[in-house]
Amino acid sequence: MQVDIPVPRVPSPKITAPPAASDWDQLLPPRFPPGSPETGFAETLDHAGWVIPDALNKPLWGAVKRINHVLFRSPPPNPPVPEHEGSWKFSAIGDYGGGHSPQPQEAKSVAAGNPDLILTLGDNVYYTGVEGEWQQKWDPPEMFGDLRRNFPIMPSLGNHDLRREPDGVPYFKRFPELGGNRYYSFDHKGVHFVSVNSNESLEPGSTQLRWIEQDLAKSQSDWKVLFFHHPLFAGGPGDLGKTKDYLGPIIAKYGVDLVLTGHEHNYQRSRPINENGTIEVIAGGGGQSLHPFIKPQPAHNAYRDVDFGHVEVEVAGDELIGRYVVIDGSVRDTWVIHNNTPGHPATGAAVQAGAGAGAVTEPALPHPDPTPATVSSSGVTVPATGSGEVAETGGGTDVAGGVSGP
Repeated sequence: MQVDIPVPRVPSPKITAPPAASDWDQLLPPRFPPGSPETGFAETLDHAGWVIPDALNKPLWGAVKRINHVLFRSPPPNPPVPEHEGSWKFSAIGDYGGGHSPQPQEAKSVAAGNPDLILTLGDNVYYTGVEGEWQQKWDPPEMFGDLRRNFPIMPSLGNHDLRREPDGVPYFKRFPELGGNRYYSFDHKGVHFVSVNSNESLEPGSTQLRWIEQDLAKSQSDWKVLFFHHPLFAGGPGDLGKTKDYLGPIIAKYGVDLVLTGHEHNYQRSRPINENGTIEVIAGGGGQSLHPFIKPQPAHNAYRDVDFGHVEVEVAGDELIGRYVVIDGSVRDTWVIHNNTPGHPATGAAVQAGAGAGAVTEPALPHPDPTPATVSSSGVTVPATGSGEVAETGGGTDVAGGVSGP
């Protein structure tokens, strides 16, 4: 029996699209990077998670968690930080739409946090993105239907969303407010959010990269957050290599505070990726399957974990407090970014080892080229819509949209 497409009871941000709505760049290949052993291994796990029933998946996922906790144990996570009175929260979840038993548990966990809005980090359904998968694995109330009805959901596209639907028709059917925009931005209570489409070109001169730089240059918000599917820095097959070289200079130049990504089915928090203190958090354990770490922890990782979960970010004045919430509702990692936008006292990229501990300064990861990408003068206009230091401690909504596609 077909389930009705959920209709939100809470208004989502309004999208304003630039005039060049048909100026689409070519989609990238569906495997990132193609041909690597790690990618083949991850694809095998994804496919197994798609075809194997829950009764067999559960022991598989349990074995993945136990093996990784023994072989590739991360340093201890940071201790919790209490919530601030008068703050607000947003949540981020990726790689969740497999229809398995962890997905409804995760949906309940996200709702329990009562966020103002929910960001998705791609792979909203598995395995191919066709209409029937959305009807089975997204629309039912226990999957994502109730979340869609009760919270504004601001999505980004993953490779599985487009595998057999390169135009994203079922995706846009669930999100008509996007107006067909594959990337877009919006403001909410002092935070500027940009949804990037990592499935298409971000090379210098590409339509999308030009639009992102124009959009960030116009933003006057204290906080800037980018969210998309494929990671910049990853501990497995999800690392897109040159993408961090393309986006990295723009992220640094325009003071992006936080980058949220998925694709790898686990949790990873980076060290500062530039001198401004930007961090990347991978939250790809939304419910489809789990990806084990097959290598020792790389230098760019501050903390990582293999489990189902999502990220909850509290906006509390000049602090962003991030929490990694695992499937049972407990908080397994916490981090704080201090705003150093002009007018705020904090500066630098200090990393604090624990709540109440003294600051320990860590160098940012080196970036090969600090030169920003060129801004196009194509005439695309978007409405006017900081940067931070990281402390490792354990309105109205206007939107500007951009379009890309196959």
